[in-house]
Amino acid sequence: MKKTLLIILALAALLFAANFFLVRLIKERLQSTINTNPERSYDLNLEDVEVSIIRGRVVLSTIQLSPVAADAQVVFRGTINQIILDDFQVWDFLISRELIIGDLILFKPSFRLTLTDQETQGQEGTKAFQSFFEDIITRGTIRNFQLMDGTAEVFLKKEELERIGGFTDFNIRARGLRTDRRIITHIVPFELDEINTSFRNLKLALPTKQTFELGSIDFDLLGKKMKLENISVRYDEGLLESSNAFEYQQDLIEVELKQLQIIGIDASSDLYGKWSAFAEKMVLDSLVFVDLRNKNKPRPVEEKKKLFSGLLKSIPFPVDMDTLIIQNSHIQYLEVPEGESNPGLIDFHNLNAQIFGFVTVDSLQKSRKMTMEIQADFLGETKLNANFQVPYDSEAFQLQLSLEGIELNKLNRITESLAGVKVNSGQLHRLALAMNANEFGSQNELTFDYENFTIAVPAKGENDGNNGLKTFAGNLALRSTNLPEKSNYRVASYSSTRNMYRGPFNFIWESTKDGVMEIMPAGVVKIFIPSQSKKKRPKKAP
Repeated sequence: MKKTLLIILALAALLFAANFFLVRLIKERLQSTINTNPERSYDLNLEDVEVSIIRGRVVLSTIQLSPVAADAQVVFRGTINQIILDDFQVWDFLISRELIIGDLILFKPSFRLTLTDQETQGQEGTKAFQSFFEDIITRGTIRNFQLMDGTAEVFLKKEELERIGGFTDFNIRARGLRTDRRIITHIVPFELDEINTSFRNLKLALPTKQTFELGSIDFDLLGKKMKLENISVRYDEGLLESSNAFEYQQDLIEVELKQLQIIGIDASSDLYGKWSAFAEKMVLDSLVFVDLRNKNKPRPVEEKKKLFSGLLKSIPFPVDMDTLIIQNSHIQYLEVPEGESNPGLIDFHNLNAQIFGFVTVDSLQKSRKMTMEIQADFLGETKLNANFQVPYDSEAFQLQLSLEGIELNKLNRITESLAGVKVNSGQLHRLALAMNANEFGSQNELTFDYENFTIAVPAKGENDGNNGLKTFAGNLALRSTNLPEKSNYRVASYSSTRNMYRGPFNFIWESTKDGVMEIMPAGVVKIFIPSQSKKKRPKKAP
């Protein structure tokens, strides 16, 4: 019995000594070889290594990450609380110095990106992460990779270092890695069986004096879906104040979006670097889109504007969406008239749209066309419906637009500030516009049914009161009623010439005004909705 006990104790001492020796050997070998590859991009400087041979686990603690060579555009550094090597093949490492790991886990990393060029922050930042993940994963044979609870800060190097953004709750779970095949469209740039990526609370200062925010993003490669929530792009000084700072007038846009989903993502999509999206469906929920133009500023040098097909082709990345859905949304157009300080407002509430065949790549468009179906509450008062047919092989479109009944004095929020005219009374029964348009002009038909229409023209430079002469002359010449049962009823069939220096929505607006002129006396319309004056275009800015 005593002899047996001594044997057991001796074996235990031997196992303990062997374990101690092996653990020490693994620690020393890891620390001496981890930064010896001459092709590595980063050094990993460790404070401590813990080894459990029985569990097949190695834990590296408090790791400092630093680049081997300086990058011209971005410097990527960081600290990692722990790097955990699970299912660590001890004997392969001891015999052949080969790292074979089942699961590589980065626990609580904190990354720091320093940029020299703010214009390319998105693309260069993505490349930096891909480079780091590639570097650390190719140091061994690794089946699965996981990043848990990471954070990142983004800095801009000027005369002084300036923090311009960051994000939190960074998580990656990649399984079935095959590092012999590189896939640049993945944040972990290898062929793999599945990957889930997410982060929260992204905030970035943009070089345009705007701030971009993203509440969360979740990407599931196997499920072929991506979800982004609480997206916004806002001017730091607000729209109106920012418009005063520009030398020339332009459209300033702010966006808020509750949720964006991409469903049925094709494997060829690149959602990290250069960005391309090929998918079955994209859904935008609760979009708020605000566009402001300050006409107190001169126009810049004008370039010819494209219609819908040309605008799609000008999108700088490939997109092919079978269906694009916009729901529960709100669009506002604000315009500050010349000589005024407060903007007039045109808005569309409860906007829902279905867009079929949203394609930006010539080779994918072929003989296809894009169809847009839009429903909205115009000014929150009446229903608007529109159907667009946009062929991809020409700069053209067909439009069927209708507006339901509304009390015409509801339009005063537009007409008083943008046209200097007040509607006293009137009822719109129906407005319907059909356009067959190309890049030069359109053939149109407008139905404009209304009754009891009277106006007032406010006196210039006075807070109250109307210009009696203009008001009297306008109402005297005004066709106050245009209804099908009346003998002098009119439906306008006419052509419009497009201003090549304006976009498609201005084209639709001007064509609608042309039709109204056909139905109403032209002199009254010029008071009520004045056409664009032909001003000299400004000289090119120095």
